[in-house]
Amino acid sequence: MTVHLIVRVEILLRRILRKFRKCLLNQLIFQNRTREAKVELKKNKSNNARQLGVDVAKVKIVDNRYRWGSCTINNNVNLNWRLIKAPMFVIDYVIVHELAHLIESNHTPRFWNIVRSQIPTTDKAKRWLKENGQLLEQTL
Repeated sequence: MTVHLIVRVEILLRRILRKFRKCLLNQLIFQNRTREAKVELKKNKSNNARQLGVDVAKVKIVDNRYRWGSCTINNNVNLNWRLIKAPMFVIDYVIVHELAHLIESNHTPRFWNIVRSQIPTTDKAKRWLKENGQLLEQTL
Protein backbone atom coordinates (compact mmCIF):
# COMPACT_ATOMS: atom_id res chain seq x y z
CA MET A 1 0.00 0.00 0.00
CA THR A 2 2.77 2.51 0.88
CA VAL A 3 4.70 1.74 -2.32
CA HIS A 4 1.54 2.31 -4.36
CA LEU A 5 0.98 5.65 -2.60
CA ILE A 6 4.60 6.74 -3.20
CA VAL A 7 4.28 5.89 -6.89
CA ARG A 8 1.06 7.90 -7.15
CA VAL A 9 2.67 10.88 -5.39
CA GLU A 10 5.65 10.72 -7.76
CA ILE A 11 3.35 10.64 -10.78
CA LEU A 12 1.42 13.59 -9.40
CA LEU A 13 4.62 15.53 -8.73
CA ARG A 14 5.83 14.89 -12.29
CA ARG A 15 2.52 16.19 -13.66
CA ILE A 16 2.71 19.31 -11.51
CA LEU A 17 6.32 19.89 -12.54
CA ARG A 18 5.40 19.52 -16.23
CA LYS A 19 2.56 22.02 -15.82
CA PHE A 20 4.82 24.41 -13.95
CA ARG A 21 7.48 24.21 -16.67
CA LYS A 22 4.84 24.81 -19.33
CA CYS A 23 3.49 27.83 -17.42
CA LEU A 24 7.00 29.20 -16.94
CA LEU A 25 7.79 28.75 -20.63
CA ASN A 26 4.53 30.44 -21.62
CA GLN A 27 5.33 33.35 -19.29
CA LEU A 28 8.78 33.79 -20.85
CA ILE A 29 7.30 33.61 -24.35
CA PHE A 30 4.60 36.10 -23.31
CA GLN A 31 7.22 38.57 -22.02
CA ASN A 32 9.26 38.26 -25.20
CA ARG A 33 6.20 38.58 -27.45
CA THR A 34 5.01 41.59 -25.46
CA ARG A 35 8.34 43.36 -26.05
CA GLU A 36 8.14 42.57 -29.77
CA ALA A 37 4.53 43.72 -29.90
CA LYS A 38 5.36 47.03 -28.23
CA VAL A 39 8.02 47.86 -30.78
CA GLU A 40 6.03 46.80 -33.87
CA LEU A 41 2.62 48.10 -32.85
CA LYS A 42 3.95 51.48 -31.73
CA LYS A 43 5.88 51.87 -34.99
CA ASN A 44 2.75 51.10 -37.04
CA LYS A 45 0.66 53.39 -34.87
CA SER A 46 3.01 56.33 -35.49
CA ASN A 47 2.83 55.90 -39.26
CA ASN A 48 -0.96 55.60 -39.26
CA ALA A 49 -1.49 58.49 -36.83
CA ARG A 50 0.62 60.76 -39.03
CA GLN A 51 -1.43 59.80 -42.09
CA LEU A 52 -4.72 60.49 -40.29
CA GLY A 53 -3.43 63.69 -38.72
CA VAL A 54 -4.29 62.68 -35.15
CA ASP A 55 -2.26 63.17 -31.99
CA VAL A 56 -1.96 60.15 -29.76
CA ALA A 57 -1.10 60.93 -26.16
CA LYS A 58 -0.01 57.45 -25.17
CA VAL A 59 0.04 53.92 -26.57
CA LYS A 60 -0.31 51.04 -24.19
CA ILE A 61 0.17 47.37 -25.05
CA VAL A 62 -2.32 45.39 -22.99
CA ASP A 63 -3.23 41.80 -22.22
CA ASN A 64 -6.94 41.84 -23.03
CA ARG A 65 -8.90 38.69 -23.74
CA TYR A 66 -11.82 39.99 -25.77
CA ARG A 67 -10.70 43.29 -27.27
CA TRP A 68 -8.13 43.95 -29.97
CA GLY A 69 -7.86 47.63 -29.23
CA SER A 70 -9.49 50.57 -27.52
CA CYS A 71 -9.01 54.29 -27.10
CA THR A 72 -9.79 56.79 -24.38
CA ILE A 73 -11.12 60.33 -24.30
CA ASN A 74 -7.57 61.42 -23.42
CA ASN A 75 -6.33 60.23 -26.84
CA ASN A 76 -4.67 57.14 -25.41
CA VAL A 77 -4.71 53.99 -27.54
CA ASN A 78 -4.58 50.48 -26.08
CA LEU A 79 -3.58 47.57 -28.32
CA ASN A 80 -3.74 43.88 -27.51
CA TRP A 81 -0.25 42.32 -27.57
CA ARG A 82 -1.67 39.24 -29.34
CA LEU A 83 -2.08 41.29 -32.51
CA ILE A 84 1.61 40.67 -33.16
CA LYS A 85 0.55 37.16 -34.27
CA ALA A 86 -1.93 38.52 -36.84
CA PRO A 87 -1.19 39.33 -40.48
CA MET A 88 0.01 42.87 -41.15
CA PHE A 89 -3.21 43.96 -42.87
CA VAL A 90 -5.15 43.02 -39.71
CA ILE A 91 -2.75 44.88 -37.42
CA ASP A 92 -3.01 47.98 -39.59
CA TYR A 93 -6.79 47.72 -39.59
CA VAL A 94 -7.04 47.54 -35.78
CA ILE A 95 -4.65 50.45 -35.33
CA VAL A 96 -6.45 52.65 -37.87
CA HIS A 97 -9.81 51.61 -36.37
CA GLU A 98 -8.72 52.91 -32.97
CA LEU A 99 -7.10 56.04 -34.39
CA ALA A 100 -10.29 56.81 -36.34
CA HIS A 101 -12.14 56.88 -33.01
CA LEU A 102 -10.02 59.91 -32.11
CA ILE A 103 -11.73 61.70 -35.01
CA GLU A 104 -15.19 60.11 -34.82
CA SER A 105 -16.08 58.40 -31.54
CA ASN A 106 -18.97 56.23 -32.80
CA HIS A 107 -19.22 53.67 -35.59
CA THR A 108 -21.03 56.07 -37.88
CA PRO A 109 -20.81 56.01 -41.69
CA ARG A 110 -18.26 58.85 -41.38
CA PHE A 111 -16.16 56.67 -39.06
CA TRP A 112 -16.19 53.74 -41.51
CA ASN A 113 -15.32 56.08 -44.38
CA ILE A 114 -12.26 57.26 -42.45
CA VAL A 115 -11.17 53.67 -41.77
CA ARG A 116 -11.80 52.50 -45.34
CA SER A 117 -9.97 55.49 -46.81
CA GLN A 118 -6.85 54.39 -44.94
CA ILE A 119 -7.35 50.61 -45.06
CA PRO A 120 -8.86 49.35 -48.33
CA THR A 121 -8.78 45.81 -46.90
CA THR A 122 -11.08 46.71 -43.99
CA ASP A 123 -13.70 44.06 -44.84
CA LYS A 124 -11.03 41.41 -45.34
CA ALA A 125 -9.43 42.29 -41.97
CA LYS A 126 -12.77 42.22 -40.14
CA ARG A 127 -13.55 38.86 -41.71
CA TRP A 128 -10.09 37.53 -40.78
CA LEU A 129 -10.55 38.56 -37.14
CA LYS A 130 -14.01 37.01 -37.02
CA GLU A 131 -12.81 33.72 -38.52
CA ASN A 132 -9.32 33.50 -36.98
CA GLY A 133 -9.31 35.76 -33.93
CA GLN A 134 -9.56 32.80 -31.58
CA LEU A 135 -6.21 31.56 -32.90
CA LEU A 136 -4.57 34.68 -31.51
CA GLU A 137 -6.02 33.86 -28.10
CA GLN A 138 -4.36 30.47 -27.98
CA THR A 139 -1.20 29.95 -26.00
CA LEU A 140 1.94 30.29 -28.06
